[in-house]
Amino acid sequence: MKRLISLVLVFAVSLVILILLVVEATSYWVDRRNFKNSETESNLLVMRNDSSYDLVFLGISHARNFSRHRNHERIESILNQKILNMGQGGGICGPNEQLFYLQYFYSQGNKAKKIVYVLSPPFMFSVSLPIASNTFNYEPFRIPFVWQYLNFPAENRSERLMSMIQFKLTPTWINHIPFSYPIGTSRLEKLDSATVAKGQELAFNSGSEDMKRFAFSADILQQTIDLARSHGTEVVLFIPPALFGKWRGHEITKKFGEKVALQKGVSFYDFSETEFDPKFYYDHHHLNTYGVVHFTEKFLKPVLQ
Repeated sequence: MKRLISLVLVFAVSLVILILLVVEATSYWVDRRNFKNSETESNLLVMRNDSSYDLVFLGISHARNFSRHRNHERIESILNQKILNMGQGGGICGPNEQLFYLQYFYSQGNKAKKIVYVLSPPFMFSVSLPIASNTFNYEPFRIPFVWQYLNFPAENRSERLMSMIQFKLTPTWINHIPFSYPIGTSRLEKLDSATVAKGQELAFNSGSEDMKRFAFSADILQQTIDLARSHGTEVVLFIPPALFGKWRGHEITKKFGEKVALQKGVSFYDFSETEFDPKFYYDHHHLNTYGVVHFTEKFLKPVLQ
């Protein structure tokens, strides 16, 4: 019986080691393809060690949009600054994991002059983003990253790491190559109130602002600010524009932004009602390439420079 148990344990340990070796191998295979920030939704595939950046973007899709469709190269040119975008779209990342990304960024010897945090109200109230299990699917398996996350306070940690490992064994990951459409040209013709109402319902769980979740998110954001300031990084927060103007929870989010902006090295801007032209949006709250360029030139560049 003891021999059987020993054999089972040896088999189990060997299987785990084999899986990790395969995961490491597929990660190396994908990592060697030299991705640019505009060519993947991954952060680790574009993050280098011991590097200095002028700007680091954080947030959800409203932040990531500044890199998609070759927008990354466009705003680097407009601002004449080196940028790393660690914002995560696709409903996969909440404030806590954005904090972890920043923590890992600094742990790898990197520096940033400014953090640009896109403070979307749904990001602060969402109860689904913090427990998304696919947050790290497109991140290569790296021991320092996984080890740090194992020691990081997080919701749904085990499911998130398990999903990360399982995804490394799929053709989707193995065939992940650098790719970006050259420009995002889709645009709206006009505001559709019914669509906006449905979107608000979806983003805010049938319209109810979860103040307990907001308080938790606000605490995480404050930790993020404290981490950045401890590394000598300034923090710029802004509420992004939307064709409909203000999200539910706008005023609460705005008050939080104004409060943290009282701290040294922190500033806040409300750009929610700065752009009402449908031609700059591909849906009611995401800017297309024309919108990103216009917003960067007219609003972002002045506050950053």
